[in-house]
Amino acid sequence: MALNDATTTRGRIEVWRDGTICGKTREQLEKLGAEYEAPVPATGWFRVSEIEYGAYGNAIRFAATYEVNCQYVAGPPGYEGSVAVNGSLAPVPPAPPTPGPVTGLKAVNEDPFSWGYNTTTLTWNGPAGFDVNLERIQSSNHAKLHPVINAFDTLQYRGRAGRYVEGKIDFMDTRTYRALARGATGRLGPMTLLTVLGTRLSIPEPKQRITIGDEATFSGRLTEAWDYVRVADVMKGPPLAGRTVVLCRQSVLEDAQRACVPVDRTTTDADGRFTLSARPLKNSRYDIAVPPTPTMLGNSSRVINANVSPHADLRASAAEQNARSSVRRGSVIRFTTSRARAGSRGFIRLQRYDGRTWRTVATKKLGTGGKRLAVPYREHKRGLQAYRVVKPGDAHHVNGYSRTVRVRVR
Repeated sequence: MALNDATTTRGRIEVWRDGTICGKTREQLEKLGAEYEAPVPATGWFRVSEIEYGAYGNAIRFAATYEVNCQYVAGPPGYEGSVAVNGSLAPVPPAPPTPGPVTGLKAVNEDPFSWGYNTTTLTWNGPAGFDVNLERIQSSNHAKLHPVINAFDTLQYRGRAGRYVEGKIDFMDTRTYRALARGATGRLGPMTLLTVLGTRLSIPEPKQRITIGDEATFSGRLTEAWDYVRVADVMKGPPLAGRTVVLCRQSVLEDAQRACVPVDRTTTDADGRFTLSARPLKNSRYDIAVPPTPTMLGNSSRVINANVSPHADLRASAAEQNARSSVRRGSVIRFTTSRARAGSRGFIRLQRYDGRTWRTVATKKLGTGGKRLAVPYREHKRGLQAYRVVKPGDAHHVNGYSRTVRVRVR
């Protein structure tokens, strides 16, 4: 083939300089790759200006220039040079401009009440004339960011837009984003980091049954979903202090659209703990929401049921309830109970415990009149007897139960 005839060839070039590739030895590059194939942290151009092949297809005359840029953070920006074998050494190409920093990197996190998922919108200002490389890892540990750009599927976006949207993010997914500008041949600008914290809500089982007018309290603890060294660390994150938490009332319908109707709000203490309260007048469903911030994902707890019952009580006369006294077998025990009708179906059941289960021994309508309803009952069984009142709830309340009253029958 004659000199400078049109031809194409393909190959791979490893740039060694002073015993290193882009400033790192082969052993260092293998450590970067860990158990994966060691990445080659270089990209660029190799422009052949002269080439002549001999009779056996080997190049006997050759001249080229190159621009090589290093693709790992904190490494050298790159090298420019020329090489020739029996050819004319071309001038070294000028160094391409190094990109400036990506500025104004920030996040807007939305949808804290969308069943545990968030949408993160990232915006930034990139230097003019350069692409922006955006990468992400699922951790707040910056050391987990690989030093080589685009290693192991961390790339989220590359281009010249100033906005990127990531949806369906679980509330526990802490994420660190790395943004840096990149030139046409791969020369990198300084990196900019942004961490958006995931959160974990720990809520013990709440009080399941309260009486109309009583206060229901909901306590818990807010911590960071950490994932600092191992994935299991997500459950051991540090407390998040001074964060807003909101108690939300939900619809009682299972398939209703979930939306927050604020009932109470507070901020977490130094240990991430909080207590919220409400006074529901009927059966209610609540959850606890953590509104998002620019550096933290929103979160919402599981639905918490607060069952509300009508007021139910039971009294016997002082003499009949005295532990040192008793009533004669066949006597009438004079019980009374509240006539409060709110949340009830308008009647009560007097029940006695027979040693195995509670059995209804009398039923009375609440009626009208004084505040107390008389419920007399003639007892024919000897021994220490236990009684209670059940006030059945309406469609919006559960049944109300009085405390147990014990009377000794001789």
